[in-house]
Amino acid sequence: MPNITDCLIFFPVLGNLIEMTEYSISNEYLDVVINKSGAEVKHVLNKVGMDYIWRGNPLVWGRHAPTLFPYVGKLEGDTLRESTTESHPEFTQHGFARDMDFLRVEQTDTSIILELDSASLQSSYPYSFKLFVSYRLEYRSLNIEFKVQNTGSDPMYFSIGYHPALRIPFFDSSDYSEYYLEFELPETSSLLRLEEGLIGRDESFLNYNQTIALNRELFSDDALIFEGLRSDYIKLKHILKGDVLRVSKLSSWPYLGIWSKPSPHADFVCIEPWCGIADYKGEKRLFKDKRGIIKTQPRQIWNNEIGIEFIGEN
Repeated sequence: MPNITDCLIFFPVLGNLIEMTEYSISNEYLDVVINKSGAEVKHVLNKVGMDYIWRGNPLVWGRHAPTLFPYVGKLEGDTLRESTTESHPEFTQHGFARDMDFLRVEQTDTSIILELDSASLQSSYPYSFKLFVSYRLEYRSLNIEFKVQNTGSDPMYFSIGYHPALRIPFFDSSDYSEYYLEFELPETSSLLRLEEGLIGRDESFLNYNQTIALNRELFSDDALIFEGLRSDYIKLKHILKGDVLRVSKLSSWPYLGIWSKPSPHADFVCIEPWCGIADYKGEKRLFKDKRGIIKTQPRQIWNNEIGIEFIGEN
């Protein structure tokens, strides 16, 4: 793939120019393509052209690696309840950042910083902010950093998460069921189970286990949601060929979602670090009282990061 820092394609329409923009960063190991829309990673390719990211089939799931902001999951009644007397309806699942155009504020050959400013949005989200999503290549790793700056004069409340769809089967002539996830440490944890997009129940799942075998039926009841895991990383592995990739720096994210579609055409698994979760079914809490919510004071900057090391066939 050409090593370019900005791809611009123009089409003349009724005398005007429509601009379609993607950004690229690369090093000697990886080439990364990032959409301006949603600041979303679209491709991570090694030097033999193998892509680690799901290509995005709209008939199955059309996204690649969205950022979830200003909340994770679904709000009860799709409504943000600011107070007992004021609420804002029509807030769809996982927030609006994944559908917004980000502004490029800085770029080198191996890194880029993209920004979403609430001043440019038409939204009833009641807080002023700047959201920065940064991508930086180091050897075979892509480091992703999130910064949220409260630009208002009052405390700000939000949640945030990352939702990368990692392609499997990855190796040629392999099957989805030949892959598994391996935690850094044995884990004992129940699942927070979703019902119609809201947290509905707890379910026993891990009992001092270090691995989760992947299969299509695993996600028949939606995502696996864990709280308070001990491991700082999780690996995606093949039973014979070993490591595909490793998602690290998880210990600063209180929740971890693992998700795919229970479809024979869903050739991906999402490993999702979250600060925040969906509403609990029937609770109707105020937004500031949501489980996992983050509070920042005026001018305060919150930040967190994850790393993804791409290992297979490198």
